[in-house]
Amino acid sequence: TAPGDRAAQRATGDALAGVPGCPGTGLEMSVVTAATAGALGDCPFEVHVNTVGPAPVVVTGADHPGDPDLVLHSAVCRLHAYTVGGPPPDRVFGPVPRDRVIAAMRAELEWALDHAPGDYAVLNACRALRYAEDGTFCSKVDGGRWWLARRPGDRAVTGALAGTAVDARRFVAGALGRLR
Repeated sequence: TAPGDRAAQRATGDALAGVPGCPGTGLEMSVVTAATAGALGDCPFEVHVNTVGPAPVVVTGADHPGDPDLVLHSAVCRLHAYTVGGPPPDRVFGPVPRDRVIAAMRAELEWALDHAPGDYAVLNACRALRYAEDGTFCSKVDGGRWWLARRPGDRAVTGALAGTAVDARRFVAGALGRLR
């Protein structure tokens, strides 16, 4: 089927969402074309599938304006994905300019302030700060550990790593000010 075919996108998403026994807590993934992976443009996608919540969610990409989250997903996949078959990730996913990565990280942090738990926002800020400092993509937990190695005892990050409720606004606002 051709990219952008709503019926094919829905069928693909429903098939993926219906796979029993997904490892971990569920499946969250996006399907993109090779053209999108190579040059993100407006980040069009074929289908998003999320089985993490109480009911599977399938979002088709037809007539959708794109997904800016794919900027970060693609940058990470280029560097850290494993090839099951076909060319290596750095030949599938095109380079993502640093300024576009930073802009996507800023947008994610701004979203997290109003929509995510405080520990998520704080640890996401830590990994964004690490990327801004040394170009390393890492997990939220590794970002928190990296921050504490530089600033031992930071209460917001210590609390976030412990999974306790934290007030993220001040920490994330400070991180946004440093993300350039």
